[in-house]
Amino acid sequence: MPQVFVTQYGQTWQADITNAQLAPGAAFEQSNPAPGIASIAVMTLDANSIRVRVTGGAGLPGVTTAGEALAFAIAASDPASRPAPADTPDPDAPASDGVDRIPAPPDTADADEGLRITVTGQPAGSEYFVPRASTATRTATDLLEIPASVQVIPREVLDDQQVIQLDEALRNVSGVVVDSTEGAGFQYTIRGFQGAQLLRDGFRLSGSGSLSNTGILALPETVNVEQIEVLKGPASILYGEIQPGGVINLITEQPTVEPSYQAELQLGNRTLIRPQLDLSDRLSGDGRLRYRVNALVSRQDSFRDFDQEMRRRFIAPVVTWDIGERTALALDFEYFHDQRPK
Repeated sequence: MPQVFVTQYGQTWQADITNAQLAPGAAFEQSNPAPGIASIAVMTLDANSIRVRVTGGAGLPGVTTAGEALAFAIAASDPASRPAPADTPDPDAPASDGVDRIPAPPDTADADEGLRITVTGQPAGSEYFVPRASTATRTATDLLEIPASVQVIPREVLDDQQVIQLDEALRNVSGVVVDSTEGAGFQYTIRGFQGAQLLRDGFRLSGSGSLSNTGILALPETVNVEQIEVLKGPASILYGEIQPGGVINLITEQPTVEPSYQAELQLGNRTLIRPQLDLSDRLSGDGRLRYRVNALVSRQDSFRDFDQEMRRRFIAPVVTWDIGERTALALDFEYFHDQRPK
C-alpha cells in the first residue's frame, strides 16, 4: 500500500505518496478549480513517488484524507468564499403540501463545502512480466498459485529481440537447450532430459520419424505466437507419457475485439528478407464473431556457399465465435512450408 506523507506551509497543503508512479503524461495542474482554492497539481516527485499539492486562495485549505482510498476532501480556505447553503426547513414543521419528509443526513464531503479529489491507480509492472499461465493447470492461473516451475516468454520479448526462430526465444529460459542436426531435425532438452515435447495451445507438435516421436523436422514459426510457456519438472506428466524434464507450450494469438492491422519487414545478414502481416477485426457488428490472420514469406541464403537457400511460407487464419458468456468456439488453421539445405 502506498505511504502518504503530509506537509503544510503557508497557504499550501502537500501530500507525497511513495511506492507509486504516474502513468506517462498523467501529470495534472489546474488553477482556480473551486471557490477558495487557488490551484491543484499532481506531479511526479521521483522515480517511485508522486506529489499532490493544493494551494488555498486566502489561507491554508482544509483537507481531510480517507486513509487507504487515498481520497482527499478539500474545503475552501476562506469560509466567506464558500457558497451560501440553501435555507433548511424545520424537519418538525409540516410541509406545504402536507407530506412529512425525513431530513437528509449530513454529507461530510458535500460539493458545497469544497472540492473532492480521488487518487486511484493500479500496480505498474514490467511489460515483460506475465502474471498468468495455462500450461501447468490447463486454465489461466496466477503464477504465484501454481505449485510448479513455469517460465513465460511474452510477445514483447519476441518483438524486442526480433526473434525469427524458436531456439532464439528459448535462450531466455534457463535449463532449456535446443539440439539440432541440420537437415535431420530438432530436439529440446530440459533439465538434462532429452526429447522434451513441444506443444501448441496444449496439443503436441512433435511426431517426425527422424527423431522418434520427440523430434520435429523444422522449427515452428513464431509470427503468430502470443507467448511461450515452459513447464519444468515432473508436472509435465499432465500431457501424457513424456520426459520428466518438462514441456514447451506455444500460445498462439487470438482475434482482438478492436481492429488491428500491422505490417512488418525484417532484413538481416545473408540477405534475409522477411515481410509479415498481422490482421484482426470483427466479422459481426457486436464483435462476437472475429478473425485474425498472420502471414509471412521469408528467404535467406545458406551459411554454406553454393547451397540451397532457406525459404518459408506461412499463413495462420483464426476465427472466434463467442456463443455465450461462458462458451466460445475457435477455429484455427496453419499452413507452413519450410525449405532448407539438407
